[in-house]
Amino acid sequence: MITNTDSENERMAAEVRARLDRLPSSRFAWKLLLLLLPVWVLESYDIGTIGTTLAVVKSVWEPSGFEVGALAISSTLAIALGLVPSGRLVDRVGRRKVLLGGVIWFTVFTAAAGLAPNIWILILLRFLAGLALGAVFPLPYVYLAEFMSPGLRARFVGYLNGVLTAAYIIPPVTAIFLLNNVDEEIAWRLLHIFSVVGLLYAVAVFKFLPESPRWLACQGRGADALALIARIERSVEAGGGTLPPVELAQVEPGAGAGSGSNGRRPALDIFRPPLLRRTIVVWLMFFGTLPLFYVVLAFAPTLMVESGYALTNSLAFVAGLQLTGGLGGLVQGYLSDRFGRRPLVAGYGALSIVGLSLLATGDSLVMLLVAGALVGFFGLGIFPVAKLYIAEQYPVELRGVGTSSTEAFGRLFGGVIFAYLVPFIAEAVGTSGVIWTVCVLTGMTTVLPILLFGRETKGIDIDDQAMNARTLPRAGSIPAATADSN
Repeated sequence: MITNTDSENERMAAEVRARLDRLPSSRFAWKLLLLLLPVWVLESYDIGTIGTTLAVVKSVWEPSGFEVGALAISSTLAIALGLVPSGRLVDRVGRRKVLLGGVIWFTVFTAAAGLAPNIWILILLRFLAGLALGAVFPLPYVYLAEFMSPGLRARFVGYLNGVLTAAYIIPPVTAIFLLNNVDEEIAWRLLHIFSVVGLLYAVAVFKFLPESPRWLACQGRGADALALIARIERSVEAGGGTLPPVELAQVEPGAGAGSGSNGRRPALDIFRPPLLRRTIVVWLMFFGTLPLFYVVLAFAPTLMVESGYALTNSLAFVAGLQLTGGLGGLVQGYLSDRFGRRPLVAGYGALSIVGLSLLATGDSLVMLLVAGALVGFFGLGIFPVAKLYIAEQYPVELRGVGTSSTEAFGRLFGGVIFAYLVPFIAEAVGTSGVIWTVCVLTGMTTVLPILLFGRETKGIDIDDQAMNARTLPRAGSIPAATADSN
């Protein structure tokens, strides 16, 4: 039997969704973007240190092949292991608390890695840092998906992810500066120690970052959510923005997200219809995007050095790829709000294959630069809409576990297992063999599944249609059955 309290919670949750979905671009939206941006700058810095560290440590400590592979995957393995439980934690205790704790955790252990006396302590510390990286990775996408209106989501995710991808130039540029000014043994250590500045960002998160109103409403805290939205609306109007009327859907009793259960649903619901097909598609799609990313990030400097390029030149080439990828992410976010998620993700995947093919067959500097531009722009620029697409598949009470389980699957198979096999593939069939393997994986697991079985999510109300919503569609929105028919 539905109580009055449950009915009121459902009404407030519907009002939260309707009021958020009408918000225009505003100063608040840009403030939120700026608050989330350092999360990924810090993460990109942490992950981006591994390419330089591998190249230097191989000459300083002369590790075995097994140790090199273990160092290459240590952080990513921890990310994959930590993602699923942290995703459940995100759905239970909130987005803000997990983000704050995760930033503090990975900052401390990344900085401590710079003091490692040997390779196994270094591996351990990078593993410990990776556990918190796994908790934090999906949260900026979740935040933007839950705060932004349907017409702004991909654009703002594109802005954020463009900065993230471009931020990967910071580690190689910093490494080039350090390698030119201090001894190699000191350079890689300073690269890690510099990450301690992340503790300053944690203070900003604590003071200024709000909790998601959708999550608050899902937890039965609709009054808190509406009070937060009222402050946002006042900020929009103070900045000269215009708010359209609120169009509330009719709510059928018992249909509200998390009604009567404090927003808790079994995590295994992501493997039951109608979410099962969505989960399979996004798991495959995200897995297929990662081999290229990790080959560029972790192994490109080493592979290029072994092909005869100077380490500093190799790092500069990787930095150029990341900068180009940032531009690609910005463009993808803008275009997907106009043309849809599916064609942009599939198109970027296909064009990254073209770039990889040229990289594998080209024998001139000009061809290398053209191929690098394609790989960077499309292969590294694919992530903003791909990750937003993941978040748009799941209802608010399962969005944490849905996004984190997708990240876990993709990073385990694309970032751990495949990345560990890269040196062995290169030894067996050469660098070109690694590149052709990435081509096949991208085509078979990213491009084809989303084209054949993916559903379009452009313009949807992510909570009205995302799961079992028996709520009637809001005026102008896509009914659940229609949205899921692709």
